[in-house]
Amino acid sequence: MAGNEKAEDVTADSVGSTACPKCGHVVDVSQAAAFSTVRCPQCKTAFTAPGKLGQFILLRLLGKGEMGSTYKAHDTILGRQVAIKVMKKSLGKDPKRVKDFLAEGRALALLDHPNAVSIFSLGQEKNQPYIVMELLAGKALNKKYSLDKALDEALALEIAIQIAQALEAAKEISLIHGDIKPANIMIDDKGGAKLVDFGLAKIGDGHVGEGAAFGTPYYVAPEQVQRESIDHRTDIYSLGATLFHILACMPPFPGKTLKEVLEARLEKPAPGLLKIRPSLHPETAAVAAKMLEREPDDRYGDYGQLLKDLRHAHAVATGKAEVAPAPVVKKRPPRVRYVRAKSKRGLGIVIGAAGLLIAATVGGVLFYLWSKEAGQVTWQVPVDTIAPDTITPDTIAPDTITPDTITPDKQGTFEKIPWQNQDIGTSARRGKWTYNATTRKHTIEGSGVDIWGNADGFHYVYTSLSGNGQIVVRVVSIENTHVWAKAGVMMRETLADNSKHVTIVVAFKAGISFQRRTTTGDESFHTTVPNPAAPYWVKLVRRGDTFTGYQSPNGTNWTKQDSIAVSMPQVVFIGMVVTSHDDTTLCTAELDNVSITERGGGGR
Repeated sequence: MAGNEKAEDVTADSVGSTACPKCGHVVDVSQAAAFSTVRCPQCKTAFTAPGKLGQFILLRLLGKGEMGSTYKAHDTILGRQVAIKVMKKSLGKDPKRVKDFLAEGRALALLDHPNAVSIFSLGQEKNQPYIVMELLAGKALNKKYSLDKALDEALALEIAIQIAQALEAAKEISLIHGDIKPANIMIDDKGGAKLVDFGLAKIGDGHVGEGAAFGTPYYVAPEQVQRESIDHRTDIYSLGATLFHILACMPPFPGKTLKEVLEARLEKPAPGLLKIRPSLHPETAAVAAKMLEREPDDRYGDYGQLLKDLRHAHAVATGKAEVAPAPVVKKRPPRVRYVRAKSKRGLGIVIGAAGLLIAATVGGVLFYLWSKEAGQVTWQVPVDTIAPDTITPDTIAPDTITPDTITPDKQGTFEKIPWQNQDIGTSARRGKWTYNATTRKHTIEGSGVDIWGNADGFHYVYTSLSGNGQIVVRVVSIENTHVWAKAGVMMRETLADNSKHVTIVVAFKAGISFQRRTTTGDESFHTTVPNPAAPYWVKLVRRGDTFTGYQSPNGTNWTKQDSIAVSMPQVVFIGMVVTSHDDTTLCTAELDNVSITERGGGGR
């Protein structure tokens, strides 16, 4: 059976052919339903046929929850691997759920922090809302490190600091995660932590409604159990419970039954960490205890103070700070808690919901999904042959990515830019790109003969632009010995080395150059102002097929350098460029104040 097949209440089309994940033999799966089991005729290996959902090839199931499924996917337009969470088709028919998903999805898309998963886009296909996000490398905290073995104190504090930083950014946009736990913290190979799965996220403060999922029992806050008002201090409690667990090899409130686990946090304080693990420093135990206070008013009131104490505890644990005497803290008398009759019923509902959550989290990660708005960009690119689990940017021919078959209607400034980066053309030295979230500076190393002639060689940090728009950047510094080493911004038709393009760059010692190649494979031309040098601002603006370059010493007062008409498709590549003008050396450039604005329209 071909096309429109259903599996796990997620509907996707079948694909024409795919590569066997074991031997690489191309297998015809055009008559196989998406997600059905097929067998390679060459090596006889059984594997799951991929499915196609809009522009995405769903390669492999990563996890399932009560709301839908998460897949490793290939974006056929941008040529990259992503994670896509697809809501169950049956749930997508509920207008209220879709409306709530969309509102919270918009809020989540504004969360731009290196310690939180990046959201690329929201959409809807076949009545199924979905969310597209970065595909993270690494493992969940509870998989990376066994919870049966106590984690190193300094490492545990490092993880807590990183997640607290992400939660602080979430609080700034009034977003409450609602389900902080080890399974929702991803750890990469360098020890970096990222917060994922905002499936129970909530915008603003408020109550948890009866019947709503509320978190994972071992880490849930007392106010969630009793259906009382929640705010950012609820996430602080759950992070404290997570820190406690990885330090003590046990959750703060273990129990034989779900009822015991939930009721314990309402009846007694969390045990002291030092009683369980005496080797810990008192500063660490004190921070965890304050995070786990039963009453929200007794916990940290803001992330600033929490981070200050976590960092001090980390400094003590690593021997970089002296142990300060413990301050005398006067706690107010405990508040009398009146348990209304409905609280018992509410607890029963909570226990039932928690039981479902425990069952759901065994098989995968819970998640939250959103639908698209009316007028969402639609992408249509046929894909006949795709290799699951083996597709990387290096195995996709970049010069064939020409996404010009879409109808855009987006407007506004990108709040989150999904950058890609790669070398364009032939270079003897491999370039690279890093971003410092603290200084907000991009450091790009690029080799290549030049952005010139009929073929280019440079390092490109890019995303896509649909229709009219602009990119602005300040070139802070350029380090190279060649006068024509360059750093700046570019719009480009394809990623082939001879592609049409327009660019405005700051040269090492040759001023500012507005360059263009108006016909694929032809020679380049330039207009150069010889005096300016880094630090300097450059801006490139597209209106239809007219491209204009501007330069500024301060980012406020702009001078037009030149303008050119170049026939380009609706969607082009846009980003930052660095070339050394010598493919045996690397040019290192720093850039900041990067912004992209997309206004729709334009192009052919």
